[in-house]
Amino acid sequence: CGPHSAHRAIERIRARLPDESDGELSATDGLRIDWPDRWVHVRPSQTEQIIRVISEASTDAEAQRLVDWMVRMVEREL
Repeated sequence: CGPHSAHRAIERIRARLPDESDGELSATDGLRIDWPDRWVHVRPSQTEQIIRVISEASTDAEAQRLVDWMVRMVEREL
C-alpha cells in the first residue's frame, strides 16, 4: 500500500478507536494503544510500502491476538 493510503487508514482507525478500545491512544508515530499490561503499535514503514504492526503482552497468544485485531482493522480501512 502507498504511504498516503496507509496514513489515511491509520487516521480512520484512530477516529474509531474510542468506541472499540478502552486503551490509551498515542498518535506520535503511527498509532499506539496502551493498556496496563499490553500494547499494540501500527505505523506505515518509512522505507517500504508496508504497514508494520507490533505488540507486546504477557503471553505470546495475547500479543498475537492484538496483532490480528489491528491487522483486521487496517484491512477494513484500506
